[in-house]
Amino acid sequence: MVNKISVMLLALLIGTFGLIAQAQTTTPDGQVRSLSSGQKYKLEGTVVSKDDNGTFILRDTTGNDTRVVIGPEASIKTKGGFFGGGDKIASNQIVRGLYMTVEGRGDGSGNLAATKVRFDKDDFRTAQSIETRVAPAEERLTLAEQNQSQKYRPSWRFAVVRSLHAQFPTCDP
Repeated sequence: MVNKISVMLLALLIGTFGLIAQAQTTTPDGQVRSLSSGQKYKLEGTVVSKDDNGTFILRDTTGNDTRVVIGPEASIKTKGGFFGGGDKIASNQIVRGLYMTVEGRGDGSGNLAATKVRFDKDDFRTAQSIETRVAPAEERLTLAEQNQSQKYRPSWRFAVVRSLHAQFPTCDP
């Protein structure tokens, strides 16, 4: 009985330390970490958002978000091929959900200036097919949310009547 309690207490203690360590390494949503200028970095992670054709946010395996900037000289290829050649991919073909390895240096803005981007060809195909299905659904959801918020917004007439009532409290409509 005592052994069971001590084993359960030990498991609970280990789990608590694991949660504390994970909470310390995870950046909150919307925050992008800043990298040291000139330092070399090699990150593995998933593209979580895309700003434009040459910039995206990569979430690494520890949960940290990093802004990656792809310059014109960057090598973007799939892994594999004959002698590791792989297929060249344009930077505008990178989509959310793609798991990749990025190498580069920190730039003056705290971003990662990528010089080498590699990912698996199957991961690339999967991420592209998911993006083609998710992007239109997100657009429809955003429109529906905007329509819903406009539906419950008080009209200007109601605001005018309310202000008149405040100015002339004895006059009931």
